[in-house]
Amino acid sequence: MLSLDFLRSEGVEESLIKDLEAYRSKFPVTEADKDRVPVPHFPFFGKEVWEDALSALLCGQNLLLVGPKATGKNVLAENLAQVFSRPMWNISCLLYTSPSPRDM
Repeated sequence: MLSLDFLRSEGVEESLIKDLEAYRSKFPVTEADKDRVPVPHFPFFGKEVWEDALSALLCGQNLLLVGPKATGKNVLAENLAQVFSRPMWNISCLLYTSPSPRDM
């Protein structure tokens, strides 16, 4: 499990880590969703990206991760879900993804 000490070792601002701890205390993961909280295989390295992502999510904003294959988008998403103790679902939207029947 990725600890908040990892964020500290990355040099992430302590105020963001404190806000993250407060978030996790206020919104604990439900027992039903605990199995969906990912355990990342790799830590995400990058102080600025961590700080930007944490700041946005703690302010209630969404993140759109865009980039070529193998640039760390999934690794970042898994790491964020884990540090926030939130469940994660993977949804692939490919070129040939069909619209929902209600969109037709």
